[in-house]
Amino acid sequence: MKQTRFTLGLMCLINAFACFFLVIAYILKDKKNTASPFLTLGAVFGMAGAALCAGRMKERYDDGLILDSMDDLCDDEEWMPHGDDIPLDETADEEEFSN
Repeated sequence: MKQTRFTLGLMCLINAFACFFLVIAYILKDKKNTASPFLTLGAVFGMAGAALCAGRMKERYDDGLILDSMDDLCDDEEWMPHGDDIPLDETADEEEFSN
């Protein structure tokens, strides 16, 4: 359903651009009474398209922020072991870790 809303939003934005193109064409032909309904229709299509596309774009932005935060928290160098080294100190030796 989310992809359908985004597709409808893109279609509305394309219709808005077409309506605004018609407004410019009718204004240049001195038909201002015909241009005003297309201006209104273009504005409605533009707002609807922006609203439908904004929801999906916000989700993608939030997903990107979450993934960036996870990448910052899970830095590979911090949690991955560096080889098969066994820590040695005065109280531990290799026999304790050989099981």
